[in-house]
Amino acid sequence: MHHVFAANTVISFPDTRQVCLETLNLGNGANPTMKDGRGRSTPDDDDDDLSLRLSGRTLRAYWYMLNHRGSMSLREIQRGTRFSSPSLAAYHLRKLSEMGLVEVTPHGDYQVKREVRVGVTRFFMKIRSSMIPRFALYASFYASALVLSFLLLYDGSPSIAFMLGVILVFGLVTSVLETLNLYQAAPA
Repeated sequence: MHHVFAANTVISFPDTRQVCLETLNLGNGANPTMKDGRGRSTPDDDDDDLSLRLSGRTLRAYWYMLNHRGSMSLREIQRGTRFSSPSLAAYHLRKLSEMGLVEVTPHGDYQVKREVRVGVTRFFMKIRSSMIPRFALYASFYASALVLSFLLLYDGSPSIAFMLGVILVFGLVTSVLETLNLYQAAPA
């Protein structure tokens, strides 16, 4: 089932996704799935497609696998993601496998094949087996700079130390708040 209407209306695809014609930029006769008009997919197309497909529970399963090293059994993933049944976990792992993000080992376990950053995961970086918001590193930088500025500048020039301290406190508070927001928005 494929419906096309006038500009600023909706296209209905078989998988029930709806996309605005203006967003697809169909005025130039381009294929709706290819943005360059020559039949080639661009990197942005791949990211947009992944961000549409990698959401909800599928993103939660992928997030759980990113946060844990090595291969994991279906039961481990089901328990860790708090899915109601192993078949639900298997369904989302199959979707991840079809996207090329997860692979099945010869022993039947699952492991991350490719790391991608879509949605809120773009603001996280992997350190060992943990996903840490980038703003946490900014907060640690501001905290260190704040301590050093008071230690080094307070005796010689208290007014400069105070002004620098205000700027660094602002950066620290902003970074801490953003870090907390990202932890709340992370798929868990």
